[in-house]
Amino acid sequence: LWNVTNCLPEMDDDAGTGLVPVNTERGRQLLEGLALREIDHGAAVGNNGGFAVHSAVPERREEFFAGLDSAPCLHGYMSEFVKKESWARRAGKSLRRLAGLLKRRIMG
Repeated sequence: LWNVTNCLPEMDDDAGTGLVPVNTERGRQLLEGLALREIDHGAAVGNNGGFAVHSAVPERREEFFAGLDSAPCLHGYMSEFVKKESWARRAGKSLRRLAGLLKRRIMG
């Protein structure tokens, strides 16, 4: 749940908060008994762009699914279709992760 602070500030613990949309009564039944919090649909959509705008269909989607069943190695097959991240992007992610760890260690 992106921007959980906006709709459920008490759940913002920097550990991540998941959003599970329930669209049917059967879905609601499956989640009964779990420790969940309900939020307004508008808040969920407003804080999570993927609900408001459909994602584009990947260019090679048909090709991917056409060969999936006959792939000898799933990991190798999938790597043909995944774009490799640049060195700079990987380094940036590592630095952000390190900064988060340091923040938690210093603050908590």
